[in-house]
Amino acid sequence: MRCPACGYDNLDGADECTGCRGDLRQEDLPEPADPLAHALTVDPVQDLIPREPLMLTEDTPVREAVAKLVETGRNCVLVTRQGSLCGILTERDILLKIAERYEDLADKPISEFMSRDPESLTADCPAVYGLNRMTAGNYRHIPIVENDAPVGVISIRDILALLVEGDSSAAKE
Repeated sequence: MRCPACGYDNLDGADECTGCRGDLRQEDLPEPADPLAHALTVDPVQDLIPREPLMLTEDTPVREAVAKLVETGRNCVLVTRQGSLCGILTERDILLKIAERYEDLADKPISEFMSRDPESLTADCPAVYGLNRMTAGNYRHIPIVENDAPVGVISIRDILALLVEGDSSAAKE
């Protein structure tokens, strides 16, 4: 496979050009057969119109995070440290790690219960990357970041809406 940037003749299937280290992952993919396949494999995740994230700092008490989740009807909080993504606290985290002892843990910082260093995507990644990461990691939300700062979040619902209805705005809460 010839690199479109530098012309180096790479081995077929290479992810990176040996000559210039450019990204070749999209170069040898077949053209999607229909609009849905195109939306999933080529169109960027930003086309799913990621929701603005609910963000709190890592020292926020559990009680405040739970109140914000209830108030906003959201399913997760993106946790930040000096503006950068450092964790995610989901409904599942609250149920499995906190709920049974809520009164004892309510004033503890969310950093004690969040999932640290969550997988994330940039807005230009194809939706299928998010689907793959959510499936492999067994989670339902993935933050969208720009320069390590959260700018959005997509859920498995957003991708399922795309698959079922071909409409990226159908799953919005």
